[in-house]
Amino acid sequence: MYLAVSQNNSFVQFIVSILHNQVLMAALMGWVVAVIAKAFVSLVAFHRLSLENFIGTGGMPSTHTSPIAAMALIVGLRDGFTSETFAIGAVLLIVVMYDASGIRRAAGRHARAINMIFRSLFELEDIKTAQLIELRELLGHEPIEVAGGALIGILTAFYVYAGGYFS
Repeated sequence: MYLAVSQNNSFVQFIVSILHNQVLMAALMGWVVAVIAKAFVSLVAFHRLSLENFIGTGGMPSTHTSPIAAMALIVGLRDGFTSETFAIGAVLLIVVMYDASGIRRAAGRHARAINMIFRSLFELEDIKTAQLIELRELLGHEPIEVAGGALIGILTAFYVYAGGYFS
């Protein structure tokens, strides 16, 4: 159900039409579920909950992978797995998963090494406290964390497609 925004439609109808967009809702729900799961995993594993769990990168599951996986799958279910739109979604998913588990994870490892060097220099008093830089180390994901995000996205897409949300 797609409603065009025109002078005849109200703002409420516009919002309702957006809420009935299965692709958008699958992606949004995939992200929300992954964020909640990440906070729960952090609470159970580390006995802490912080704003970082909701907006930060890294950790289990990947909140970057889940909405893209949901989007790609629901497009495939709706438009067919041979459609051009599914191909675009699948390629985007591959890029996001590669980036999360490869490039960003490597950048996090580099940040950890640089932080160790800075801490060593600080301990030797070769640098002042004001010069001590802490780089963010948790940038990417382990492959299992990316797979967890993909699984959440897949389950969310099936839920939305099956009519679990505004059928």
